[in-house]
Amino acid sequence: MGKLRLNYALPNDLATELDDYCQDTGRKAADVIRQLVSDYALGQMPTEAAVTTHPSDTRRADLWLQMGTLAALDERVTSEGHASRSALISKLLGDYLIARAPKNTMITVQVRLPKALYESLLAQGDVEQAILRALIPEPAKECV
Repeated sequence: MGKLRLNYALPNDLATELDDYCQDTGRKAADVIRQLVSDYALGQMPTEAAVTTHPSDTRRADLWLQMGTLAALDERVTSEGHASRSALISKLLGDYLIARAPKNTMITVQVRLPKALYESLLAQGDVEQAILRALIPEPAKECV
């Protein structure tokens, strides 16, 4: 069976995390993405909730995939309602890397908020702390 080139985009911060992971492990970025895409497309990973936002502030890359794998990926992207291949790949990669990050790693989290809520949190002082207090259940708040 032939191969086709898959072009995708990763958010710059995620692409940097992938670079760091590859430097630490000796793996190639294309191999990591190929494994994730193949496992997902061929049903070896559970179905994710639809990723509805295409990544922005991105770094583009491509890799070769078997035609059948690419067709299976496209089928799942369409049937599960993902915004794009890149959106799904970014989600899969983010989940993969976070599961392998050392415990002391700082994690970047993006939270979409209505402007009025953001302004309300901003009025409380430290926005990051206010967001964490609003999102984290009571028993875990002593960690913040």
